[in-house]
Amino acid sequence: MPDLSLSIPLLNSSDWFRTGLVYLHLLSCAFALALVLSADWRILKGDFTVDGLRRTAQGTSVVLVFLWVSGGLLVHHDTGLDLSVIASLSKLQLKLLVVAALTINGVLLHFVSFPLITANRKLTLRESVVLAVTGTISTCHWLLAAFIGIARPLGQWPLETLLAAYITALCAMIVLGIFCAPFLRIHLARRLSTTRFLVDSNRRNNAAMSLQAHESGRSLLDDGRCMMPAAAPNTCEELPLLRVSQR
Repeated sequence: MPDLSLSIPLLNSSDWFRTGLVYLHLLSCAFALALVLSADWRILKGDFTVDGLRRTAQGTSVVLVFLWVSGGLLVHHDTGLDLSVIASLSKLQLKLLVVAALTINGVLLHFVSFPLITANRKLTLRESVVLAVTGTISTCHWLLAAFIGIARPLGQWPLETLLAAYITALCAMIVLGIFCAPFLRIHLARRLSTTRFLVDSNRRNNAAMSLQAHESGRSLLDDGRCMMPAAAPNTCEELPLLRVSQR
């Protein structure tokens, strides 16, 4: 009779450590994608605030640092940081290139694009191109990094093929950003006009309410004065006569 017992291989501590790192790395990448895509959607809708974008940028920066740390630990675990081993892994080299480009583009977003999108003025066409291209590169690189992480067959391709595909995708990202720049400029200009109109309307409403409250206060004060009884005349002169009569 055949033995139907199942033999479950035991994982050592090193395998569990790597599994935990991969899981945390995956969760961090998903969280970063959620932050980036939600911020892009708010910008496209025009429904964003400076504080909200600042919190999103800070959260994305923290997640990016954690991704570098967890990814570095994974690389150390799998390759021992041996350059010859890293050179033989084309997928790993492409992943490092994409994450490095993502980090550099993130610095540009923080110091160049963020001040542009929060500027209280109409952007020039050149500024709109810079904003659209950096934003497109950021979003596409986040998606590309996640795809490389789960695409196991890419490890079978030579590095030259992967670099050619990456450069083609990068050029497509730049062309897409340039194409979207005029629409982004018009959209932000409309949002700026709407914001200024709402601010002016709120100021006018507040001024009108303040004036109405001031007039109401004056009218109540005047009514109170009219309702106060008038002092009797010659009261001081009548007091001595009253005292004399009491005597």
